[in-house]
Amino acid sequence: MEMLVSLAVFVIVTAIVGGIYTTFVQKQRDQLGMQNVQQDVQNFFDTLEREIRTGYGDTFVVNNTATSSSLVFNNQEKDSVEYGWDNTENKVKRGGASITSDRTYIQQLNFIVPSISVAAGDATYSYLTGPSTRVTVLVKACVDKADNNCLSTQTSLSIRQFKPMP
Repeated sequence: MEMLVSLAVFVIVTAIVGGIYTTFVQKQRDQLGMQNVQQDVQNFFDTLEREIRTGYGDTFVVNNTATSSSLVFNNQEKDSVEYGWDNTENKVKRGGASITSDRTYIQQLNFIVPSISVAAGDATYSYLTGPSTRVTVLVKACVDKADNNCLSTQTSLSIRQFKPMP
């Protein structure tokens, strides 16, 4: 009888310790995944920022709309560069190549190029005297799958060069 009681206590204690260990490992995995997502989004913003800030001010193309999931512009070398969201693979791509890791699931990516207009009578006037030199980027990135430990963030970037260097 004593053997049966001690075996039952051992099984209960082992189950409790196993449950605690499993929970700890899962939480650690979730935190590591979120850290990877944050790093991927930061790397994407850094890469995009570097290329936009050295690009030229009259080159933003957002597929003829104010908001889009892709952005095309001319970089410092006067090459046309496209950043976009591949919604089949859920990755951020630059020129067709993925720049986010496999564990980062990009649920949403929007580029907003502002164009503010005011209607006055029969005419519409724009506050911008030329093409926009700023873009706002909105990203919703998750760990491994949609709506799993998601991070929503945004940044606004401006071009610093307005004319190509000779």
